[in-house]
Amino acid sequence: MIVPHNVTVLRLVVTNTQLGWIHFQENGSILTVSIISSNLQLLPPSLKNLANLTHLKIQQSYIQHLNFDILQWFQRLQTVDLKYNKIHTITSSPNGKQRPKLSVLLLSNNQLKILNLEVLTPLGWFNLIDLSHNELELVVGRFASNSLSRMLFTHNRLKALDFCQWQPMPSMSSISFESNELTVVPNCMGHFPRLSYVSFSSNRLTKINMAAFGTLDNLQTVDLSFNRISLITFREDRYPMRLEELVLRDNNIECSNPPDIPFCPLDIEFYRISPRQHATKLRNVPRTLGNLKNLTKIKIQKSYIQHVNLDFLQAYKHLRTLDLQRNNIHTVTSSPHNTQLYSFLELLLNYNQLKIVNLEIVPPLGWFRFLEISHNPLELIVGRFASNKLVQIHLMYNRLKTLDF
Repeated sequence: MIVPHNVTVLRLVVTNTQLGWIHFQENGSILTVSIISSNLQLLPPSLKNLANLTHLKIQQSYIQHLNFDILQWFQRLQTVDLKYNKIHTITSSPNGKQRPKLSVLLLSNNQLKILNLEVLTPLGWFNLIDLSHNELELVVGRFASNSLSRMLFTHNRLKALDFCQWQPMPSMSSISFESNELTVVPNCMGHFPRLSYVSFSSNRLTKINMAAFGTLDNLQTVDLSFNRISLITFREDRYPMRLEELVLRDNNIECSNPPDIPFCPLDIEFYRISPRQHATKLRNVPRTLGNLKNLTKIKIQKSYIQHVNLDFLQAYKHLRTLDLQRNNIHTVTSSPHNTQLYSFLELLLNYNQLKIVNLEIVPPLGWFRFLEISHNPLELIVGRFASNKLVQIHLMYNRLKTLDF
């Protein structure tokens, strides 16, 4: 098929043909070329004759190799869509001159297994790169980009990643590794200082230390759903300060379940920094914990929490342990006439600043089997109290002078 120089259409579409060869004569009118479902086995070299081409789409062909040198042919090219082909290798000439205004590179649903970024400098010229639904097992090499803002690695076979050889990327805002085989969060996530969204959904993660994201001051959403996570650790001095959403649904863990718990526990631990270091603003039990409906244990220690309202217990059907040891708690309250919905195992409030406990306004204390209030400056316990669950209470190392039951 020959496209003559005097064709004046802006958009050329060829679809569902047996096209195996096409030649473009020099043409300044055609802005978009779309070839879908053909027998093409390589990108037509004559594409370079389309001086004003801005959008190139070739899908469902037999193209196996892509050479990024084609980008040098076009001064106005914005979008390259090569989805649903059979591309398994990508190359480019070293030290190619960067092209401006490149927007989108779509390479999903191909057969890529290895990417050596060291020889693929042009990848960094785009704003968005979609490498999803390939067979990627390895991504290696040094890489730099001032333009790239979004990358999709979803539905591949990546077992490990390391960004320590990448240069800091000031524009990167979103990365997705959904549906891979990662067992740990990649090193050097801090190379993406403007990152606001990252997804590790449907991988093989078992433990998460939020310190991996600690320098990402713009990070708002981390999706960790559909993994095998049993422990998440926060440190006050190393966690993303603007984090709004931590998605943890459907984490399936292999373990021996207690007979009264139909699933395995997910522990969230908070650690306070050394007294010599500057503290952050964790002064309340995070409200968003209420979104984790299947929590069995909450542990927040060595923070600056001063007040606890036990109303949040209504959100948990399976909670067993609430561990609030070694904080600065001096008041505990709940709504009056709070109705017991569930039974819990233990509440740990030792090493806090409690001085007075009015049991009349804290009925949730009676929902636990074990209550630990030792090592406080507790001077007074007052009020009516009832519990059908409480079997053990510890009041050691306080300042009680009298008690009346």
